[in-house]
Amino acid sequence: MIVSLRGALALFVGAVLFCVPARTEPQASEAGGAVLVRLVTTGHYDEARRLLRRQVAGRPDAALHIAHLEGVIKVHEEDLAGAIAIFRAILAAEPDFLPSRVELARTLFRAGDMEASTYHFEAIARGSGDPALQRFAARYLENIDSARTHGYSFYVSLLPSTNVNKGSGKHTFKAGGLVFTIDEESREASGIGAAVGADAFKTFRLGPSTAVTASAAVNVKKYKDTTRYDEASLGGNLALSRRMGRVTAAVGPTFEYRWSGWEPYLVRYGLTAGARVLVGQRNMVGITLTALLQDYVDRDYRDGSRVAGNLSLRRLMSPSLSFTAAIGFDAERTHRPHLDHNDLVARLQVDKEWRGGLMTSLFTSYENHRYLATFLATDFRRRDDKFSVGVSLAHRRLSIQGFAPQITYEYSRQRSNVAFYDYQSHDVGLTLTRKF
Repeated sequence: MIVSLRGALALFVGAVLFCVPARTEPQASEAGGAVLVRLVTTGHYDEARRLLRRQVAGRPDAALHIAHLEGVIKVHEEDLAGAIAIFRAILAAEPDFLPSRVELARTLFRAGDMEASTYHFEAIARGSGDPALQRFAARYLENIDSARTHGYSFYVSLLPSTNVNKGSGKHTFKAGGLVFTIDEESREASGIGAAVGADAFKTFRLGPSTAVTASAAVNVKKYKDTTRYDEASLGGNLALSRRMGRVTAAVGPTFEYRWSGWEPYLVRYGLTAGARVLVGQRNMVGITLTALLQDYVDRDYRDGSRVAGNLSLRRLMSPSLSFTAAIGFDAERTHRPHLDHNDLVARLQVDKEWRGGLMTSLFTSYENHRYLATFLATDFRRRDDKFSVGVSLAHRRLSIQGFAPQITYEYSRQRSNVAFYDYQSHDVGLTLTRKF
């Protein structure tokens, strides 16, 4: 999609109107905005600067409006990188300054950064209190979705952990009156790892609201001084999707091949279905359901099936603040009854952009694992309770070629009535993100 000059001017008119003092009469506001548009589009930048300074004189947010105009001038000069840097600096100072978030989203779109552009347009569409801006952003999101016929992304991350294998910190445990010694490989082991991954997709349009998307992903974890905990996976799926007003639904086959310690470990394949529903203007509800067959390469007793589902709600309170709540289940069936289990998972997350440029995510989760048959050599069924809490931090003023470093810390504690499965872990991740 190519943004026309006419469309750019229309948006610019809407943006500069925010720069007119609230005390100005509506007719004067419209006239002032039209004059600024004319001055910028004809290249009379200094006159536009002088006019805007007179309009915002005495306002506490005058500096934001003045900087915003400089960003718009950069866009008009086709200096998209310079404009993006200015708009991001403004949002670092005031995350809820909508004119700059609108222009940043648009400029990122023109620069071809669809991921970051989508992030900001969604913040506007779901978090803005202005119905006109919400509709404008929603139309852009539809255009982005229609225009994206293919794409790819990748990540690189460092993974220091106090317990890379999620092993027990105990040396022995009791079960059924017997005392068992925990072998060294099953005990907690600290280490430093690195992870890399990439995914790609290709979309085939079958109509204005229907598409088929093929996607694939590869992920690799490598730990220092050992191959025991190394992991690799290759996955893919084919999804038929359809947009029906406020609902977008998709269904299709999926598969995964996993290696553990560089040896073939697991094959999964099955069907996944899901839907996203816009409820009101600020709430997005997501539903997913996956049914899989599992084939362990050299552990036939673990072969079987797995069914998992998830229901989530994301609410944007403003373009810079959102809350997400999710609840899910996971049921696994094998050839050994004491390995069959039903899990319940709940998660809460708060995402916030702060003045000064700091971006945070606070999250906590709870998992309950209930096993269906008595544990070996005991007369009771295994039950685990796992609690996790963590935080992710990034900063708008820290970026490397358009990527912002993001550091994540998570503490996990699992308690089990089978002490072999008790563990705790401190995990840190350092990755690069474009969503800022």
